[in-house]
Amino acid sequence: MGLADWWYVFQTTRLSKPAEDRVLFRATANRKIQSVLETGLGDGTRCDRLLQWLQHHDSVPMRYAAIDQFEAGGGLSLKQFHAKMTGMGIKPMPVPGTLATGLPRVAHTIGAVDLVILDQDHEGLSDPSILNFLPRIVHAETVVIATDAETGALYSVDASELIDGTASSPAQAAA
Repeated sequence: MGLADWWYVFQTTRLSKPAEDRVLFRATANRKIQSVLETGLGDGTRCDRLLQWLQHHDSVPMRYAAIDQFEAGGGLSLKQFHAKMTGMGIKPMPVPGTLATGLPRVAHTIGAVDLVILDQDHEGLSDPSILNFLPRIVHAETVVIATDAETGALYSVDASELIDGTASSPAQAAA
């Protein structure tokens, strides 16, 4: 790794803003990510930074599924998301709706993915319709990132916890 590459990795994993996204970059470093599921895209900036990071590691995903309200949520529109992904050579799968309504569609269409970015924490995952489909989209090597409801910070979740249905928030893990 050259000095420029080392500096980019250091800057992205240790100094990038917003600081909450650093967990995402550290968790995906040196991994081959072929498929992504992100819930709650917002304005799409995290998606852009993630794709730039994965390109740097020669790990551009072939599929990018997004469960979001799109136009109804005031963030990135469905058309903008589709254009962004196809422009990068990625097969987009926009799923309008909530996690509870979109997760079955992703589970039946794509199946297990390599990276899951959840815009909610353990309390948000307690819905039985979500718990039934999480094990179908996660495999043992899946990187799962969730958002803490209190602080908005991202944290890593062990994929085996989701397969078993025992995921915990950072506060529960510290107790």
